Amino acid sequence: MAGNVCRQYADQYLLDITGCSHAFLQRLEMSRAPALGNVRGAAFELQCQEIVDQSPWAPAPAIRELRGRPLRRSGQRLTDIDALATRDGVLLIVSSKSRIYDREYDRGTYRVVENERARLDEAVTHWTSIVEGLNREPVGDNFDFSAFKEIVGVVCTPFPVYTSNEQSLRFVREGLRVSCSAHELRDWLQ
Repeated sequence: MAGNVCRQYADQYLLDITGCSHAFLQRLEMSRAPALGNVRGAAFELQCQEIVDQSPWAPAPAIRELRGRPLRRSGQRLTDIDALATRDGVLLIVSSKSRIYDREYDRGTYRVVENERARLDEAVTHWTSIVEGLNREPVGDNFDFSAFKEIVGVVCTPFPVYTSNEQSLRFVREGLRVSCSAHELRDWLQ
């Protein structure tokens, strides 16, 4: 942590600008505390839906109201959709993962980068199976996606997460990978 940024030399005071900048950036860094993760995650889900809502892919109110609700099939909870978009008979469902970009990730600290990669790849595998299931059976207890000719899913993070996993890097649409950052999703939707 940055030390004292104000120093006194005789009758003069000096302000350590580098120390101030460092202290400021440290205080802006997000905490990895689990309790904050749920709050941060919920906010990121809403941000992803706002990105969709400000694009030509904005869903009709009847579809949008499914955002955040648990989808059920045969009495069992299937999943919830963090954000969704529709256009030309395609339903795009988004799983939002609010990951933290901090100085450890920026430095390329192996355990941090590897942990983020593993979590992303795991999320993509899980979300892909959900999307495949919805394409096979588009109707459930409290949802009906049968009007859509295709359901496409992406896992969205606040920043691009480094991975070399072919499954996580595959394109679900031209210019849109199954794992994308919020910026990439926004640009693609436009």
